[in-house]
Amino acid sequence: YVYQNLIVRSGLGAIIFLGFDSVSPARVIVANNTIDSAGSLSNTEAGGILQRPGYSGYREIRIHNNIVTNSAAGFNSWETAFNANPAATTLSHNNYFNNANVATVQYRGYALSSWQSNFGKDAVGTLTVNPLYRSSSDFRLSNTSPLLNAGLDVLDLDRDGNRNDPIAMGAYITGNEIMGIGGQVETSQAAPNPPANL
Repeated sequence: YVYQNLIVRSGLGAIIFLGFDSVSPARVIVANNTIDSAGSLSNTEAGGILQRPGYSGYREIRIHNNIVTNSAAGFNSWETAFNANPAATTLSHNNYFNNANVATVQYRGYALSSWQSNFGKDAVGTLTVNPLYRSSSDFRLSNTSPLLNAGLDVLDLDRDGNRNDPIAMGAYITGNEIMGIGGQVETSQAAPNPPANL
């Protein structure tokens, strides 16, 4: 599982799948992640969730309840071959806002409706609305966010025994989770200090 991550300012992609023949990746659930600024808006090779070539081994990849904002694309695949087996990768209940494209496939951008009609992806519960973060550096959802109950709890993150009930999209399920060091997003571009006393 890849879940409840806050990923800000990643270069090419925030969550990247690399295929290799028929061995990987398989049986992966990517759920409830918040991704902001994955790749520059003009980069047709970048995206919040990126699938790179070697698609014959891709199977049972489920992508749900993620928020991708201010990125090159919510989802990116460098080739149309990722959809040779449409059931290999399923997407639903994601939110894509202020990205250059909802999806980019083989360097061509798609809005949500064309992504759904051409590839059959994100056809259920997916939105393109402002998530209403608490601030530009606090990626928790505000009390008026339309995403508070827009997800589907596929991992039972609220621990009620039900995997079909509504849940907040993104990394912050309750808004009380601590992400990163001290729960703050690091805004400095400076490199960390090298180790001492080795």
